[in-house]
Amino acid sequence: MQVKKTVVFADVCDSTSLFERLGNERARALIKDMLERLSGQTRLYGGVVVKSLGDGMFSSFDKADDAVSYAMGAQRYAESAEDAPELRVGLVEGGVIIEEGDLFGDAVNVAARLSDLAGKGQILTTVETITVVKVEKEVDTRPLGPRQVKGRREPLEVVEILWEEEQKAYTSLRFTPMMQDVLKRVIRLRWEDKTAELSSGGEEYHITLGRSEENTVQVDNPEASRRHATIELRNRNFYLIDHSTNGSYVSAPDGSAIPVRREAFLLTGAGDIGLGMVPNPGAANLISYSILEGADLGATA
Repeated sequence: MQVKKTVVFADVCDSTSLFERLGNERARALIKDMLERLSGQTRLYGGVVVKSLGDGMFSSFDKADDAVSYAMGAQRYAESAEDAPELRVGLVEGGVIIEEGDLFGDAVNVAARLSDLAGKGQILTTVETITVVKVEKEVDTRPLGPRQVKGRREPLEVVEILWEEEQKAYTSLRFTPMMQDVLKRVIRLRWEDKTAELSSGGEEYHITLGRSEENTVQVDNPEASRRHATIELRNRNFYLIDHSTNGSYVSAPDGSAIPVRREAFLLTGAGDIGLGMVPNPGAANLISYSILEGADLGATA
């Protein structure tokens, strides 16, 4: 079972050169002191230390706000404390699986990659994550644009969280309610006389489709499995993930049907989805979808 968490990787920068410059004992003492500080700060902001990583800390938080406060506090301590090593931080909100105290999932992988991508004193996150941080925190940010991250096919829209006044001399972006609407993406589903939505700024990260009443989208179709498919939000994109025996089909702009079987398929624009059947126009049990963003969100479903 997945749960939503904000995961943070905080790593000491250039630990190898730190040992070379200061010697083993002094460098190790400074890193140990920093990890103890990070552990205390994690608990202070309501988080959980998942594990220590030698020269870094992997933590998780129920609220993105608390994770951002922790990351900013860690960077301020690293800057102000005498001889404290510099930090680089990656921070992502998303669905994770918890097993025996450890966390797994796309959000964990992306946060770790963002930490690797960050420079000294940086806190990097994604556009999707920063839009769920409450506006009253007045977090200043700097968009860094799309960045290719190891292990992912699609580039990530990376954002730097600015935590000191000197950084704010750069062109920064404060995420107001209007800006959140501009960046927001929604997939709207319609079947029979029902509708459902999944939003990049919402609390949910997936919609389930199938024959069972437990699904968000229930269809009375004998070709559909009880838990046939999931539409999942990943980095502001929506994917149809098929779990079924008979497969799923997505209508293409040229009128053909694209089969999706036990894999993830990126949904774009608008179209129809058939569970275990080709989505021919006018057929029963079709699920129509449309993806909207920015000004289009005022459109009628």
